[in-house]
Amino acid sequence: MSQIYQRFIKVLNKNTLLLALVIAICMIVVGVGLGWYNNKVVPLNTTPIARYHKEPTNPLSFMANWDGVNYIYISQHGYTYVDQANYYPLYPMLIHYMNKVISSTVTSALVVSWLCLIGALYYYLRFLKLYFKLQDNISAINGVMFLVLFPTSIFLVAAYASSLVVFTGIACLYYAFKKQYLAAGLFGLLTTIANTEGILILFAACIVLLEEKIKPLKVVATLVIGLIGLGAYSLYLDIKFSSPLSFILAQKSHGWLNFHYSELIKTITFFNLLSVILLIVAIIYWWNKRRSFAYLSFLFLLIPIVGNQFGGFSRYVHTAFPLQFMAFDFLKNKQLAYSLVLAAMAIAWAYFTLQFAGGYIGG
Repeated sequence: MSQIYQRFIKVLNKNTLLLALVIAICMIVVGVGLGWYNNKVVPLNTTPIARYHKEPTNPLSFMANWDGVNYIYISQHGYTYVDQANYYPLYPMLIHYMNKVISSTVTSALVVSWLCLIGALYYYLRFLKLYFKLQDNISAINGVMFLVLFPTSIFLVAAYASSLVVFTGIACLYYAFKKQYLAAGLFGLLTTIANTEGILILFAACIVLLEEKIKPLKVVATLVIGLIGLGAYSLYLDIKFSSPLSFILAQKSHGWLNFHYSELIKTITFFNLLSVILLIVAIIYWWNKRRSFAYLSFLFLLIPIVGNQFGGFSRYVHTAFPLQFMAFDFLKNKQLAYSLVLAAMAIAWAYFTLQFAGGYIGG
């Protein structure tokens, strides 16, 4: 048995895609299993908009709570009113085509998320190995744990666009570090039509290319390619709703851009405050090490400042990769501190998982 285990570890050490698949399966089994059991023993949120009701006999329906309901609706009916425009089109489009193969829409949405999760973990492992000059996959597992156990990583497993954003975003940055500007631009195109954070990641990728001494013309090409998708979506919105910036205006219906800055202080939660502190620390930490990481952290810090609220901020920060990279860089040689931080993250992850599964929070 030990020889089989050792051989399996050797295979995982060499095959990054297989390792990503194994980690993804573990995340899905634990996340879905914990949420399913929670819903059997804890009363669910009865607010109609909090939960997905279209497939009551599907045991995975609870994984499509809150925003999952909207993504699935768009995948079936398209954009029927302007307030939906802040749900970017790539994820519902993928659900739509997956639904042609799988009859259940919620299962289709989850399959898309899970496939993207595998892609996200694959590129995350490769990025860790590239940036920290790690020799094998096993060494990178310690780093990927900061992504896996990030408190809001349950949204990587749910019927949300989160895993798609992480997949396309980390791939965009990875290829920028590899100086492959066309690949960075293509993944940048995908990430800008996956969610708002994609725009921030595209700009960060362009800064990475400048740091890597890529010719400015190629950097511009990466930016232009990356913005093609968003431009096409804006053109569609202009035709559909006579407003190319509907994806921004629609945020108002979800509470963004409506409040005074005093509301930030009134509505901030512990996790939001912690996220803000960590982003500030990341800006300082990376300033003299990797300026692009500092800039990306700053751009994420601007989200609640520009939007005048913290709705979903804990989920958005999951895509601020400099935070996870900072944690790994700082703790990789501090075994006790590393273990304590991961333990605290695991507790926070369990909290978000249980709350989401019951329909009590959506990000």
